[in-house]
Amino acid sequence: MEKIKNIILDPGHGGIDKNGNYTTAPYKMYKFDESLVIYEGEINRIQAKAIEKSFLAFPDWNINIEYTVKPDDSRDISLEERSDFVNSFNPEETICLPIHNNAGGGDGFEIYTYEGWSLADSLATEIYSSVKPMYKRFDLSMRSDKVSDGDVDKEANFHMLRETKCPTVLLEGLFFDNKVNAMLLKSDNFTEEYAFSVVSGVMNFIYKIRENKS
Repeated sequence: MEKIKNIILDPGHGGIDKNGNYTTAPYKMYKFDESLVIYEGEINRIQAKAIEKSFLAFPDWNINIEYTVKPDDSRDISLEERSDFVNSFNPEETICLPIHNNAGGGDGFEIYTYEGWSLADSLATEIYSSVKPMYKRFDLSMRSDKVSDGDVDKEANFHMLRETKCPTVLLEGLFFDNKVNAMLLKSDNFTEEYAFSVVSGVMNFIYKIRENKS
């Protein structure tokens, strides 16, 4: 992993098509009132674009940004198509970030890895640590699971975690059915700061990997 070249962004679910239809409806959306409707798939795409932009702050690192589905592509492509695309890259040179937002009435940030320990756990810890100060300033929760294996990431048998060969961590930025969280998800300033925090965590991970191999 000493030379990570590829960051693959995987904005979850579908987006808004050219006719204004949400391709994942009625799932992964929440309507608070007529003036505030949140479409998770669209928020995921906005965050993915912001994350890509933040990686441009590290031009000397020669990182290649790829997407399982482009932010301007509204299709809700299958999980198999997503993981097959990720696995077409050398896993020794690649990191995958499935980008999601949560639901269920909670609050705050979660990060997931596959069951057992792998380099993904170290990547998750770096991202979590980078995001935490920002979330504290916004009085948002940092949801973690230190019971199963002692680290901050939650473990799950999600397809993208299980079927990808490279280190993959799944981000759950906020809860889109929580109105306070939803208003932040609609904020450009919050999105940009969140994206930069995620990217800073990724770059810290890459730096430590490279230093350990030097």
